[in-house]
Amino acid sequence: MILNKVGDLMGEKKVERYSYSKISSYHSCIYDWYLSYVKKDRGDNNVYGILGTEIHESYELMTQGKRTKEEAIESFDKAYKKCIKDGMKFPTPKSGEKYYKDIIHAFETFENFKDKEMLQELEFHYIFCGLEFKGYIDLVLIDHKNKTIQILDWKSSSKFSKKDLESSKVFQLILYSMVIKDTLGEEYRDYKILNPVFYMLKYCKIRSGETGKLKTIERCEMTDEDEYIAPLLVEVQYNSKMIEKLKQYVIDTYFDISFKDVDDEKDWIPENINTFFCKNLCGRNCKYYKQAQYRN
Repeated sequence: MILNKVGDLMGEKKVERYSYSKISSYHSCIYDWYLSYVKKDRGDNNVYGILGTEIHESYELMTQGKRTKEEAIESFDKAYKKCIKDGMKFPTPKSGEKYYKDIIHAFETFENFKDKEMLQELEFHYIFCGLEFKGYIDLVLIDHKNKTIQILDWKSSSKFSKKDLESSKVFQLILYSMVIKDTLGEEYRDYKILNPVFYMLKYCKIRSGETGKLKTIERCEMTDEDEYIAPLLVEVQYNSKMIEKLKQYVIDTYFDISFKDVDDEKDWIPENINTFFCKNLCGRNCKYYKQAQYRN
């Protein structure tokens, strides 16, 4: 199923095709963005990218009933060991071990969504702020009994702070909710769009064996005395305030990009170097990262 929308929320002519990641990645590093989208050099993948793709594929297949938990664990174990063998590194060896344990436990405890229609990897084309956005929504859950629709996004990163839940880190789900609201067919017009959620794969809710209280922990921290309760689902507020924030974010980012000279690399020199991003998520080992290492 492919969703399409003709129109423009700003009343402007479509100018260019974007994905949400093309907008958001600009804020990670403008030089990496320049190499990726202007020079068409995507660079090398990193351990999080490779394993993230593996994890998403398994959850897609498990929800379809085409892969068992045991098969997902076996496939992830193989991919993880290959990354290590190929010299790919986590920030620290311990963080890699914790990541492995988190994901294995997430697979072991997965329960499929019952009594809901599921639309997976839903492709869309959507006009927003004068740009044509194209993307794929991980999972759309349709509850015909209660007439509700909810977007779910698999997330293997660290959990969000309260501040994060009103920032660009969650705007992707706001965009996806708008897409669903504006593009689903007439048969869904009286369905309510629920707040979208992140399925936080590394975390879960437990009943502490020590205190008997409910708490949220990273999966690798569970003890034999703790009782597993449920995965951690983080809800994002879908409302007019967040839509306006998303709109401003897209407009500001697009115009910032537009005023840079694609023929002058000097226009794309990063002002602030995020060494964690450079080392663990980019992997280019570019001259600006080397300069930052030298200064530090």
